[in-house]
Amino acid sequence: MKLKWFPLDQYARDGYVRPAMILLSLFALTVFGLIVGDFSVSAMPQADLNLLLAASGVPISAHIAQMSKDDDVQELEQIAYQDQLTGLRNRRGLIEDARSFFNEPFSKDNRCALMLLDLDRFKFINDTLGHAAGDKMLCELANRLRQLSTDHLKCYRLGGDEFVITWTGGPSFVQVDQFCEKLTRVLSHPYQIDQSEIEGGGSVGITWARESDDNIGALLQRADMALYKAKTVSGSAHRFFCEQMEQESRLKHDFKQALRKMIFTSDFDLEFQPIAYASDLAFSMFDVSVKSRNPEFGDFSDSQYIQILKETGLIVQFDRAILEAAMKTMSTWTQRKTVVLHLDSDQLLDPTFTGYFADLLKEHKLTGHDFVFSFDTLHRSDNAQLMENSLDELIRLGVRIASEGFSGDISNFGLGKKLRNTYLILGKNWVKDIAFDDSSYELLVNLVRLADCMNLRVILHGVEHAEQVKCLMEFKRLLVKGDIVGSAKRAV
Repeated sequence: MKLKWFPLDQYARDGYVRPAMILLSLFALTVFGLIVGDFSVSAMPQADLNLLLAASGVPISAHIAQMSKDDDVQELEQIAYQDQLTGLRNRRGLIEDARSFFNEPFSKDNRCALMLLDLDRFKFINDTLGHAAGDKMLCELANRLRQLSTDHLKCYRLGGDEFVITWTGGPSFVQVDQFCEKLTRVLSHPYQIDQSEIEGGGSVGITWARESDDNIGALLQRADMALYKAKTVSGSAHRFFCEQMEQESRLKHDFKQALRKMIFTSDFDLEFQPIAYASDLAFSMFDVSVKSRNPEFGDFSDSQYIQILKETGLIVQFDRAILEAAMKTMSTWTQRKTVVLHLDSDQLLDPTFTGYFADLLKEHKLTGHDFVFSFDTLHRSDNAQLMENSLDELIRLGVRIASEGFSGDISNFGLGKKLRNTYLILGKNWVKDIAFDDSSYELLVNLVRLADCMNLRVILHGVEHAEQVKCLMEFKRLLVKGDIVGSAKRAV
C-alpha cells in the first residue's frame, strides 16, 4: 500500500529530493552536534552563527542570548557614565566611583582629595569663536588631564567647563599642593584651535573627604567654595577649602535672604544727589542712590552688592523696585527735574520692560524726558538685537541713555555705528588726582574734548573739593557730582 502523505516513489524518480533530504539531515545533525558538543558556538563569528541557526530553524541558544544581553548592558553603562564629548567619566560616573571610598572605613591616612577646576573666560571663547571651538578646547583639556591620570588619580567632566580630579589613597597636603601647581601650568598652556592660539588659564578648588561625608555632593560643595576663592586671584590659581570659607558662605546666604526681604518689602531709602555744571555749580539734575534701612548694608552703589544681586538673579527685581520708588517720589515734586537711574543691562533683555516702563509713566503722570538711564554695559549679550530694540523703544519714549565708562554702546563709535548714548559717566578715579598731577589732568581734558566731538555730555563723579572744581570750570558742558556739589545745593 502506498503512503498518500509521502509519495516517495513519485519524487524519487526525479532524482532530486532524496539527495536534498540526505544533505538536510546531515546539516541538522551537524548543528545539533555543535550545540551539545564540546565545541563552543560562542567562538563562531556572530553573523555566521546567526545565519546557521536561522537556516536550520534552531532557536538561538541561551548562551548567545546572555552574551548579547551582557554586551547591551555594557554599552548602556558606557553611555550613562561617559561624557560623550570628551570621553571622560561624567557626573554619574563620579557618583558611582565614589561609592567605593565612601563604603570603606574612614581614615585620614587613606582619605580622598577632590579637585574641582574650570577654565577662565570659557563663555567669552564660546561667544566669540563659537561653540565648536569651545568643544575642541574642552577635548584638548580632557586629553591633558588623561596624561595626569594614574591608578589613584581619576578625571571626570561634570559639564560645561567644569572638571573634577579625585586622588584616592591618602595624598598629603604637600603632594596635592605640588600636583595643583603642575595642574595650573597645564591649564595655562595655550590651546591651538583651528590654526588660532587661545590663551589658557583656569582655577582649582581643593577639599578632602571627611568622616561625616556620605556622598560626593558634600565634597563638591566645599570644593566649589575653594574654587570661588581661587577665581578671585588674577591668573591661574588653586585654593584649599578651610572652615572660614564655610562661615563666609553661610553669611553670604544670610545676606542674600536679607536682600530678598529688602526688595520685596521696599525696606530701603532713595537719595537724590544733585548733579551740577562744573563751570558755576548750577543745578542740572539728580542722581539716585539706594540705601538700605538695615545699617549693616549701607550704600547699595557698592559693586559687592550689585555682584550678589546678579548672582542671585535679583538684579531685575531690585532695579524695578528702585524705579517704582523713584517715580512715586518724583510724582510729588512741584517742579519737574531730570533723574539719572543706574540700571543693569539685563533689563533690556526682558521684552516686557519697555511696556512696563511706559505703564509706570502713565500711572505717575511723568514722561520719558524726565529720565536718564545709565547702563553698565550695552554690548556683551547673547541677544544683542533684543537689547538694541529695547534701547530704541526707550529713546522713542524720550529717555536719554548714559554709558558708565567706555563699556557698552560707546565702543561702537570706532566701528562707525550710530551712538544711542547722550551721556558718558566717568568714575571718581578719573578726577581724584587732577588738582596736583598734570598728567591726570591732561588725560581728563583730552577725554572730555573727545566726548564733546562725539556730542556726548560727560557726568564726572567724585568731585569732592574746590581745587578739583577750579580745574574743571573751563568746560561749560561738563557735569559733576560729589560732596562739594551736594553742599552747594541739595534740594528737591
